[in-house]
Amino acid sequence: MEDFRDLEGDPNFMRSLARGLLVITAFADRKTPMTIAELARITKLDRSVVRRCLYTLTQLGFAQTHDSRFSLDPSILQLGHSYFSSSRLVEASQPYLDQLGNSIYTNCALAIMSNHEVVYLSRFQSKRLIQKHIGLGSRLPAYCTSVGRVLLAMLDADELDTYLDRETLRPYTEYTVFEKSQLKHLIEKTAEDGFCILDQEIELGMAAIAVPVKTDVAQTSMALSVTVNTKFVAANQLRDMYLDKMTQLASKLSTL
Repeated sequence: MEDFRDLEGDPNFMRSLARGLLVITAFADRKTPMTIAELARITKLDRSVVRRCLYTLTQLGFAQTHDSRFSLDPSILQLGHSYFSSSRLVEASQPYLDQLGNSIYTNCALAIMSNHEVVYLSRFQSKRLIQKHIGLGSRLPAYCTSVGRVLLAMLDADELDTYLDRETLRPYTEYTVFEKSQLKHLIEKTAEDGFCILDQEIELGMAAIAVPVKTDVAQTSMALSVTVNTKFVAANQLRDMYLDKMTQLASKLSTL
């Protein structure tokens, strides 16, 4: 969630709502309950503000507390479900992803860009390849994921430069490309090629290929990916094995 403090002078901006959402998003990728002090440090909000947000969320049933530590309640899923239920493309794409995944025996997913991160909207999970950290609504950095590079390649030059200037790039594995000039070159190459292949840049043992899905829905661009275990499929095999099927599916998805 982007910093909202420069919007606080806007008379139409609801600061209390922004603070509550900031507290909710602070729980992302945290697998254990947190104290008020921990949440205050993550959100950079005063402890008193965090305490009131947590009290409100708890009273509404969206958070729970035990021994002065807080966690989100499963009912928070109602908020995400509202989006997935209202998105015609998300619902309509699932049968196509299931068909592709069952035919190639590996994972595939549809993703979008949100606040410089990749968000997974729908996916097929193969029994042969378990990715525990990726589910519906999961967020990953754009610069070191195949879908992210495809979506970055769809930005105009000024937008891409702004992204690279603002983003803090770091390696996730020994193969992650995070030097800005090299990354920009690879993103530009992705735009020329019309697809992107990444080899173990976000997770060791995983390679992926992605293609763009151009749609007029909410003027939003999406990307389709296929992920494999490099023990069984090498990254240099992905184009020949999957690209044709993926581009055909991307064409179908763009008309939904």
